[in-house]
Amino acid sequence: MKKEILMTACVLATAVSLTACSPAMLAALGASASSTQQGDTVLESQTLGFRVHIPAGFDDAFSAQTSEREVYGGTVTTITVTYQKDGQSANVCSIELMDQAVWEKMQAEGGPLGTEIARSEDGRVAVMTSLQSNPFAEGTAAYETFQQLPSQLSILADTFEFLE
Repeated sequence: MKKEILMTACVLATAVSLTACSPAMLAALGASASSTQQGDTVLESQTLGFRVHIPAGFDDAFSAQTSEREVYGGTVTTITVTYQKDGQSANVCSIELMDQAVWEKMQAEGGPLGTEIARSEDGRVAVMTSLQSNPFAEGTAAYETFQQLPSQLSILADTFEFLE
């Protein structure tokens, strides 16, 4: 069962651009955003229970949405980050939030999996899956943006932490 959560999507869209969501909407979500000296945005979501640095290179062409599904008796919340500009669109990465028991069962299945980027003291796990290749035509602005993504996505993975 997939359920879009528009307001939570706005929390991650805020990670892309602080002007993407109004302060009132951030407050309604229990989220806050601030900047680091390096120009990254620190997004903290009380709703989803995490904090992460969003790279300065992410702009208003990036957005996010969340969905939930039941797997092995637990809920997996997926945050999907997409790039949309000038009629072009592509998934950039996804971060799945789940209980450790669900993650262990998924690993036991085999097959392609994301990379575990965080584990909380209370047994929650964050798993990130990123784009495998650049889907855009060489020489386009979208192509150039995507060429920079690997280093920027590592910022997401390195700074993601659960709120305890």
